Amino acid sequence: MSNQTRVSSGVDENDFEVADGILSRWDCSTQEKCVILSIDHSQYDALLSAGSSVSFDSEQLERINHIVRIDESLRRTFNNPQNIDGFMRMKNNNNYFCGRTPLDVILSGGLVDLATVRRRVVPRF
Repeated sequence: MSNQTRVSSGVDENDFEVADGILSRWDCSTQEKCVILSIDHSQYDALLSAGSSVSFDSEQLERINHIVRIDESLRRTFNNPQNIDGFMRMKNNNNYFCGRTPLDVILSGGLVDLATVRRRVVPRF
């Protein structure tokens, strides 16, 4: 984890739990969750423990925010749970994804990729 400004997980513990639940619904493994959230396995395990004192840096908080916003967008776009939860693992043939799944792009580990996927799944009404 970087030496950026750190925020106590007690303040944002619910946000982590929400993001972790979303990633579980996207059928992400623990390893994939760690890559997407930019945390190591020991930090992930500590976050799951009651009374954790693990901290998030600003990038990790931004990643959690993107995950929650992507899920909100999927819920506005789709009516059925299979599409809401399965979209991130569906191959997409538009010019940006080029046959990859949104999750494939996010798993590159880059914050820019996560932000771009978020912009791409926001409904355009």
